[in-house]
Amino acid sequence: LRRPNPAIDEGDFHFLSFKATYDEDLGPAVIIGQKKIQLWVEHSRPGLLDSDFDFTQLRFQADWRFKTFFSRRMMPNTLDVTVVASLSSGTLPLQRFAHLDASLETWHTPGTFRTLHANPYEGERVFGVFWEHHFRTLPFEYLGWDTLVRRNIGIVVFGGHGRTWISDDRLATL
Repeated sequence: LRRPNPAIDEGDFHFLSFKATYDEDLGPAVIIGQKKIQLWVEHSRPGLLDSDFDFTQLRFQADWRFKTFFSRRMMPNTLDVTVVASLSSGTLPLQRFAHLDASLETWHTPGTFRTLHANPYEGERVFGVFWEHHFRTLPFEYLGWDTLVRRNIGIVVFGGHGRTWISDDRLATL
């Protein structure tokens, strides 16, 4: 059951934003993986920007693929790690709350919980670490199960760890 969508905080919303990215752009993330770090800063202030909101938000995301076993193979065993973090000062409007994504889809975006389809975890501050190790066909090769190896069936182990925070004062107004 979906929760009701809260109304946004109304008012004039003017802000300055800055985004810095380091990206090795290896190719399609699902196949090749990513080596990418992003940092966003967003600032809104009544006097300077004629905004009704007063806050500064800092968001960070890092996606990195590590080759683990049999790195010389065309498709080596890999460990994908995603770190997501956000913090803010001031009164963050609802429409700028950070979130940790969730999905039950077969093809998911790296850095998502594989639970609660389409219901992200939201908050004024968030921190999450997501990881996925793809062993490919290696376990079945060692067991001698050639039928699974020929069909390119592998094993993937994954996990997600995260938390969101909303201040007591803000939670009372929701």
